[in-house]
Amino acid sequence: MERPDRADSPAGGVEIWVDGDSCPVPVREILQRVSRKRGIPVRFCANRDLPLGTGGGDLLKMLVIRDESVDDYLLRETAAAGGIPLVVTRDIPLAEGLVELGVPVMNDRGRLFERDSIRELRSLRDARAEIRAQGLERMSRAATFGKREQKAFADALDRFLAKPPRPRGFPEKDTLRS
Repeated sequence: MERPDRADSPAGGVEIWVDGDSCPVPVREILQRVSRKRGIPVRFCANRDLPLGTGGGDLLKMLVIRDESVDDYLLRETAAAGGIPLVVTRDIPLAEGLVELGVPVMNDRGRLFERDSIRELRSLRDARAEIRAQGLERMSRAATFGKREQKAFADALDRFLAKPPRPRGFPEKDTLRS
């Protein structure tokens, strides 16, 4: 797959990958605006076509993944990517795999996952799935996604873009001496 030259990008090498299958429409719209305004490449990956706005040019792409799972595709592509990819997903197992690879991952409500927090969330998710499998609880889809959640995501994205982490493979502190 052809990649833009991240070193010359106005965003300092940041590229955003999105698990589009579960991404709320308002988050897609926020990401599209950020892409246009800041010149940041955004790649939406899903198992179906998603409507994207116009005007994104080469920076905004919809990748329809039909031959493999979107999770596997995102894991492979972001692990191979240079620069600083940010992945936006609400899929906890996918987020856990990416965080273990050192990829920054944020959910659609603006939570940036850390190694410890993602392990705890995965454990809670698996426990709830087991409870549901035994018929002791039903899955609730009552969670809302309103203006508060949109603002939380937009604010967290702005904070991330203002000071993204160093690219993977770079030392945390300068080791050069004068």
